[in-house]
Amino acid sequence: ERADGDPNGVLTPSSVNDRIGSYNGCSPLRPVKADNTILYVQSEGNAVLALKTNVLYGYYTFQNEDLTLLSAHLFKGVTIVDWAYQKTPNYTVWAVRSDGILLSLTYLPDQQLIAWARHDTVGLVESVVSIPQGNENAVYVVVNRTIQGATRRYIEQVANLELVDPVSDPIFVDSSLQYDGRNAGAGTITMTLSNGTTWAYDETLTLTASSAFFAAGMLTNKDQIVLHGSDGTILKFNIDTAYSSTTVVTGHTTATVPASMRGVAITTWDRAVSVVSGLDHLDGQSVSVYADGFVVASPNNANYPTPTVVTSGTITLDGPYAHIWAGLPYTGDIETLDLDLPNGESLKDTKVDITRIGVYVEASRGSFVGIALPAGNSTSGPDPVDATQTITLDEIKFRLDTDNLNAAPNALPQYMFANVGGTWNRTGRGVIRHVDPIPLTVLAIVPMGLIPL
Repeated sequence: ERADGDPNGVLTPSSVNDRIGSYNGCSPLRPVKADNTILYVQSEGNAVLALKTNVLYGYYTFQNEDLTLLSAHLFKGVTIVDWAYQKTPNYTVWAVRSDGILLSLTYLPDQQLIAWARHDTVGLVESVVSIPQGNENAVYVVVNRTIQGATRRYIEQVANLELVDPVSDPIFVDSSLQYDGRNAGAGTITMTLSNGTTWAYDETLTLTASSAFFAAGMLTNKDQIVLHGSDGTILKFNIDTAYSSTTVVTGHTTATVPASMRGVAITTWDRAVSVVSGLDHLDGQSVSVYADGFVVASPNNANYPTPTVVTSGTITLDGPYAHIWAGLPYTGDIETLDLDLPNGESLKDTKVDITRIGVYVEASRGSFVGIALPAGNSTSGPDPVDATQTITLDEIKFRLDTDNLNAAPNALPQYMFANVGGTWNRTGRGVIRHVDPIPLTVLAIVPMGLIPL
């Protein structure tokens, strides 16, 4: 509602001249201001509208735009109970549904970009807030989780997707913690290899620290010290033979020690571990693990059949790693709309056969790609997102560093594709399902196949 006052724009008891701007009503949630637009939740709580002003007939009028019209399925039977606006870096509205699901709205009307997404996690999101923090608006949520039969609430920060290094820095797990043993000495402790004859991998060598660092548990857990030579050589030393003191252990290297690293005090080194503790907040949960650029555990990927479960706050990995992220897994799904032609005759009454799905990506490592079929077209099992259809998926991977298979794959721009074994259907929908804790940025999806003439 707008009050114009008298002809001079002055509001007096006898000159109010109020005008009704909208009959939609507003929920108790405080509206948010996104640039020059006011966003508010309709009084029923299940629609988000944008309130804009417009000069018409010489005075201001109000226009309402329903931002949920094309995503009505996300609001059916639920209401918005909390929300916050994150201006930097991605102009995003974060909204909490009454059933504990977190939604995001990327809102750039000047670029004709209005896009809703759903964010699932283990547990229920109860509240969200956006707080200026450094050079961005940090988003925090309160999550209600059931851990070992008990209700717990966690305050968690939504990770910034602006990755400095997509190989070493991604955090694509929920409720995560990290172990960072890189450059563990920080220039204060040096490591020296000695007592070698052949200096080969099968010879027992001595590793001496310049001050107290070692503990008996490092031998029990078979920790590893990763030594960085001055020429860039990386050499791994396994503490697998004896613990002598806080400064001396014995063990074996994984390769022959180069002459430049024999008996030399090495200043840069990492401590790699296979046993990680401190995960008490996830007791009993199967977790995803991303370590040293590799996917070590991924409960939603059948290629990792043995789940990594947190027991008494601890997980044991298949080997030692220097930089580890561990947390709850989640699945990211993208499904295209029905295939149709922008010009000419529609394909709505025609069956299509999609045989290949191509995907242009950036800073990505691989994913599962396939097609979505109406129920009855396939026997691959129901899609958990939409039980009325079935999907068939193939995993696509790529590695650009083929010379060193011990190095983590690079995450670079790439074209990936999967031959999906076409089936004639009336939708032609493509599907991308991302289950591993690695980055995926999709730029374009290109379906290829057959259309009857």
